[in-house]
Amino acid sequence: MTDTLREDLLQRLDELARAEHRTLNDFVEDLLLHYVPSVSPISDPEIEALPPGSLSRLIAAGRQMPAFGGPDGVSERADEVLGMEYYPNASTR
Repeated sequence: MTDTLREDLLQRLDELARAEHRTLNDFVEDLLLHYVPSVSPISDPEIEALPPGSLSRLIAAGRQMPAFGGPDGVSERADEVLGMEYYPNASTR
């Protein structure tokens, strides 16, 4: 590896780590564990056919995303959560 961190970035990371009473290595490792790479643009023709900015397009795109989140499984229960928000009086679908 030939790249090195700029001194100002290294100093900022060190300040953040010290503020949390952690080593710089532990702090950076935690940052990398929580890093989420950028998502590529929507390419599915069915999703592209939906109206831009619509809730249906957002939901369809979200279903293609990989599951993430904590142990509560909210991402795996997306339909249930959305149903409770938008149809609170409806029976479970």
